[in-house]
Amino acid sequence: MQGFTDVHDPVMRDRIVDLLRPALSRPGAVYVDGTLGLAGHAIAILEACPEARLVGIDRDLDAHEVARERLGALAERATLVHAVYDELPEVLDDLGLGKAITALCERLGAQSGVDINCAVDAELPQLAPEAELVAYRVAQEALTNTLRHSGAEHAALVLERDGDDVLLTIADDGRGIGDDAQPGSGIQGMRERALLIGARLRIDPGEPSGTVVRLRLDGQPYGGRPRPHETLGYG
Repeated sequence: MQGFTDVHDPVMRDRIVDLLRPALSRPGAVYVDGTLGLAGHAIAILEACPEARLVGIDRDLDAHEVARERLGALAERATLVHAVYDELPEVLDDLGLGKAITALCERLGAQSGVDINCAVDAELPQLAPEAELVAYRVAQEALTNTLRHSGAEHAALVLERDGDDVLLTIADDGRGIGDDAQPGSGIQGMRERALLIGARLRIDPGEPSGTVVRLRLDGQPYGGRPRPHETLGYG
């Protein structure tokens, strides 16, 4: 089909593959590409992660046709979806917390035009509702900061099992936070939420650019109670 060009930066694509590979190396892992386009990232990830399956979402049916042709034999591990937001819970119904985070990535990516890659481990430890809420809110705040302040063109989110813990990583290729940057209300809010449940939050400069946010959550149920103003749901 005429008129389509793959414009993905190979260096950035390799960085995304390296970031997503650990979460997508386990049997049953699902990679959700909320801006499928011509499937440049999807092809690289499926080739690097033979255990992973793809859910590719795009509003453009012409792009679906080109992506399927380019996927070739990899299409056997792909489900391409002409999706609107209301369809996402049905498409991703088996992902649990990942469903809400994946829908968040799709919504923010579509609204902003930033390419947000999302990978969710197929087998996550059980989290207490308080911890699930913190994971979702940190993902929401980190991605919002990326879109508003970093000037990034690409971002990646990984939600994966690490032993008995759950590790959430959000990275972008934007300007970065700088060594002398003062934390704003968004970063302070993430730290307070993590502290509330005893989770560990790190915010570091990316390599060679951008910012990396890491949240480590204890897989064992948390016995505390949320603050009165928190509601245990996603929104």
